[in-house]
This record gives sequence, C-alpha cells and structure tokens, in this order.
Amino acid sequence: MSFLSVLVELEIFSEVTLDFMLVGHTGNQVDQLFSILTTEFKAEIQTPEHLLSKIASSNIRPNPVVKELLFTWNWRDYVIPKLSGSKLKNHSFQHSFLFKKERGKSLMRAKKYPQHSVWSPEEGIQLLKDGQEFEKVPVSPFRVENLMLDKVYSDLVTKYFPTLELANRREVQSSWERTKATLENLPKKMINLPLLDVYSLPRQAPVPIPTHPMYLEPFLAPEERELEGQKCIQDAEDGDFFDEIQIQMDVAVYSEVKSKRPWIGRVVECITSRREFKIHWYEKKARTLLYYPSLNKDGSPLVSVVSVDCVMFWEFTTKSKIDESFKVSREWFDKVMDAYKSHDQCNI
Repeated sequence: MSFLSVLVELEIFSEVTLDFMLVGHTGNQVDQLFSILTTEFKAEIQTPEHLLSKIASSNIRPNPVVKELLFTWNWRDYVIPKLSGSKLKNHSFQHSFLFKKERGKSLMRAKKYPQHSVWSPEEGIQLLKDGQEFEKVPVSPFRVENLMLDKVYSDLVTKYFPTLELANRREVQSSWERTKATLENLPKKMINLPLLDVYSLPRQAPVPIPTHPMYLEPFLAPEERELEGQKCIQDAEDGDFFDEIQIQMDVAVYSEVKSKRPWIGRVVECITSRREFKIHWYEKKARTLLYYPSLNKDGSPLVSVVSVDCVMFWEFTTKSKIDESFKVSREWFDKVMDAYKSHDQCNI
C-alpha cells in the first residue's frame, strides 16, 4: 500500500484502486493457466533452463514471456522511515482501497466490498510523512547461505546425475554448475545491480473522458416503467425522529432551498447530545426515482450536519440489495413534494 501511495504522491498515477477477493472466492482466470502448467510439469524437468523452456512453450495464449527474477528491491526497509507516525489499523477488514492525491497529499480510503459506493474515512488516511524525498531504492540483501547450495549440488551429483544417460549427463551437470555459480556470485555483484528510481517510472498518460454520440442520448437514461395498479401505500405515521434515529436510515429533510428538491439522504452518524446527525446526501438519477450517493469533486462523500427537527419523513425508501442506492416510489415522492408545498405556504 505504501508503494501505491508513493506512485500517487509522485503523480505517476492520478488514482489507484486496489481490490482483494474474498477468502474462499479467489478463483479466476489465472487458475486455468496454472492448470496448464501442471500438465506440462508432469514430464521430467532436468535443468532450470528446461523449466523456463517448458513454461515458454506451454499451451498458454498469448505466449508467455519468461524471465528469471534474480533480485528484488528492499522496499520495506526503504519506506518505513517515510511512513506517518500513526499505525494503520483495521485495514485487513476491508477489501477495496482507493489512493488519490488531494490538497497536495496522497490519501487512502477504503470500503468493505467493491460494490459499495462510499469510501471511508471521509478525511482520508495519510500514509506518508510530509515533504519526503524519494531517493533510489537499494537491492534487497541476499541470503544465499540459506539455500544450502553445496548440499543441493552434492545430492545431485550422488543421487540424480548417475541416473542419466552419459550423453545427457554432461549437459545437465553443466547447467546446474552454472546455476550454482550464478547464485553464489549474486552478493558480490550486489553493488553493481540497478537501483529502483521511482521518479523514472513511466507516468500514466492523460486519458480523454469518453463521450457518447448525440444520437444515443435519448437511450442513456430511459424512464423506468414500473407495474401500475391500485397500490397499498402505508400512510405516514406521527412519531419522534429523535427517538427512532438509526445509522443507515433514509430520511427526507425540509429545506427553504427549492432547487434540487427533494433533499434526501442517509444517516451516517448520530450526534444525540446536540439533537443533530450527519447525513450523506443522495441525488436522483435523471428521469428515474433511483437515488445514488452524492460525492464531492474529489470523490469524497457529500456529508452535512442536520438538526433532527428538520426531518420530514424517514424509512420510506426501498433499499437496493446490490449497492448503496435506494428507490422512492412515485406515491412517496409526491407526498414529499406536497409536504414541501405546505411548508412553503407556512413561510409566506
């Protein structure tokens, strides 16, 4: 996550989204590729070069490009001194993460599932300290001694090479000798291995915002035609919203501002000591009665603090089971608009 935050901090990318699959539901197209390799590996593989050749010639399309990874960069030790003082907590309970630069800083937000629409916390999490310079990242230390290469090679000489035909044995033994020498010499070459220069990474090219052809405009937001007939609509009951207020409750709010009515949103925090609550505003999709969370220009939720005395109706929507949207029936929409008219007349 710190690496992604640096990429956004340096404007290598304007925005990065990271999604993790749910435990037990991680099956994807990659599994099929490994299945193909499993079939390839059933035949004897005599040398490291033979292994690379097997992968490159496997029945994977497009054809795989196979490279040896002989070293990595020591990002962990490099970035730890650059991290902010507050320890990151509860991130293991989230599955989606958003990294975006706002007010000159790379900020991280998260949500539990990708299909949710609200990123939190609203303020964003700053992973990096202010004013950091990003020098080149050194190569990770090698631990060649842990590979016990002498023992591995000794076992090959005494147990495996004698099983090979004499004509093939010399080639196989030479291959393993080259591999052993390459690995043993890596620590000596460490000073000459390339460092990671994060400033030189290729930057994301500006992507023009796609637009729809004019002739498709009438079909982009078609008016929904729901089943019509005699509906059994429950009448609004009198009650004290302060006694019933709950987080995730949908409410309609009185407002003297007549534009963008009705003012509808969802309770995200109760401030009972002041008889107030935080509301995440929702906006209506064009020509429908579907409402979706409103966002600021920077992608953060559009939230306000409202008095409980401003609430007109609550719990009158039909919540979606797949995302954060909800629907208001035509009858309830008309009731809300009629309530605004009555409220306006009282203020004349």
